[in-house]
Amino acid sequence: MSSDKILAGWKEHVPAEVPLDDVLRVIDERFEKRLPTEGGHYKVFDSRLLRFRKKFPEYPAECFNGVFHIPTVKGRKVKGRYIDRILELLEIVESMTEKGL
Repeated sequence: MSSDKILAGWKEHVPAEVPLDDVLRVIDERFEKRLPTEGGHYKVFDSRLLRFRKKFPEYPAECFNGVFHIPTVKGRKVKGRYIDRILELLEIVESMTEKGL
């Protein structure tokens, strides 16, 4: 399934858990870089998040140094609350791209 279809489904309704493969597909296509894993956590870097954080340091999004973490459930699924966070950060990335920042 394409990342567009996955994201459309998430925006309609975020399930309690999502297959890790779907999450990685979205991450790999929409963010700049997936960093090496540490156990059951994936780290993602995007320079647009770093620039956003420097421009709006008071904003509560978790993207310190342009990096955010995605914990997994037994290495196979991701909880819905982290999908919500991915959607929020993706919105920031898209906004930064549109504004040319």
